[in-house]
Amino acid sequence: MSVFGAVLTNLLFNTLPAFWVALALSLLVFRVLRLERSALGLAVLLLPFLKVALETARGVPAASFLWLSERGVRQSLGEFRVGVGATPAAGPRLIAELWARHAGGRAPQSAGDLCSRFLRAKLGEHAAPALAFAVLAVSLGGLALLVRRRVRAASEVRHLAARATLLEHRRVGGRSVRVLESAEYRGAPFAAGVRAPFIVLPLGLRARLGDVELEGVLLHELAHVARFDLVLLVALEVFAALFWFVPSVAFARRRVAALLERRADDAALAAGVRSEALASALLLTAELAQAPSPAAHPSVIGLRSELSERVHRLLAAAPPERRFGGSRARAVVALLRAAVVVWCSFGILAAVAFGNHAG
Repeated sequence: MSVFGAVLTNLLFNTLPAFWVALALSLLVFRVLRLERSALGLAVLLLPFLKVALETARGVPAASFLWLSERGVRQSLGEFRVGVGATPAAGPRLIAELWARHAGGRAPQSAGDLCSRFLRAKLGEHAAPALAFAVLAVSLGGLALLVRRRVRAASEVRHLAARATLLEHRRVGGRSVRVLESAEYRGAPFAAGVRAPFIVLPLGLRARLGDVELEGVLLHELAHVARFDLVLLVALEVFAALFWFVPSVAFARRRVAALLERRADDAALAAGVRSEALASALLLTAELAQAPSPAAHPSVIGLRSELSERVHRLLAAAPPERRFGGSRARAVVALLRAAVVVWCSFGILAAVAFGNHAG
């Protein structure tokens, strides 16, 4: 049990620097390469979540000093190494490593190991494992509450849809999407369902919106359905429940959710809806909504804190496109941009941030 506690402490503590470094690097790539309107932007913003998942799944390597310390080997000297570089195959290289020297040589260690030893020295032998088990218990409890809340919300949404009036069917991605109007619902329009998706409109919204505005709302929600945004939002909810102790997780989730809403706005604009009409629909829908949409379901309002920015974005004059020649030249530029994003992404995922996998 003591070894399990040490491993658990190691993995939990190591999520913090791994997530923070990956988040900082991904935001840098997102900003420098101007990925706000690119599908690649979503992939870049998801890298911190993927980084933590990969680091946790890889566990503690056999060469780690943790295993030696559990066998009674004591550290005689510590080493710290930091470096920045690049390799053609693996992308930008960021290294922040910790090493432990001992009688038999040296072995990599992590920030989690140092924190564990500090707690043992200050609070006792069982302090670090006790803290780790407490964090794990809260994570599992939060996950259980999330599952319960999601099951209840899904049941309520199904009952709401069953009593709603069918207005029409739309086709998106080979699936039929029902457009429903509910006399019981007073929130913002939202999309729900994966295998049998549908969109719920509150009663009276059609009367207040013009045909163009209503079409913008529907196209926005259809974009969420086509891209399976609901699945992604629920997955991020699960991640946030398990890693609640990482302060920046909520910030990263909001960035992803905001990008999903902007992408859905862009999909409606690409389908022919005027930006002024969509902005008007957003404002009027937010004004009429008396209740939030069900938890995690994508709605046309999205994050209310981002609503003003989205409206200003829609109403702002679009900057003139920079032309790089013909369609072939633009395709080459897009390909090169994607290659740079992939190259940087490999570097972010391979970054060593005081974790177990120093090399």
